Amino acid sequence: MFRYFKHSHFGKSQGVPLIFVYCGSFAFSITLIPVLLMYAPVGILFCCLMFNLEFGSFSSIATASISCYPAVDPSPTMFIVESYRKAIFGCCKSPQSKMMRSVVVSM
Repeated sequence: MFRYFKHSHFGKSQGVPLIFVYCGSFAFSITLIPVLLMYAPVGILFCCLMFNLEFGSFSSIATASISCYPAVDPSPTMFIVESYRKAIFGCCKSPQSKMMRSVVVSM
């Protein structure tokens, strides 16, 4: 079986390494964001309740982090995927640089 993979053309495409980079970055960020914003604060809150510990203002932190999750969740997609990143940063360029590019194209 290893001889088959050794002689096959798998992995020789230019797109395969880029896909692996995307998958690695996505796996880390897609896992980390919900853990930090939803599961950890609520888990700590439940543990405090089970052990009869006072958590005071921590309940408001847990509520705030859960409410921020829907806004933060799409950010890995926007900044890791190259086409989305180019579109976002393309909109942030100054209007003067866009005007200069259109002048050069029209000549």
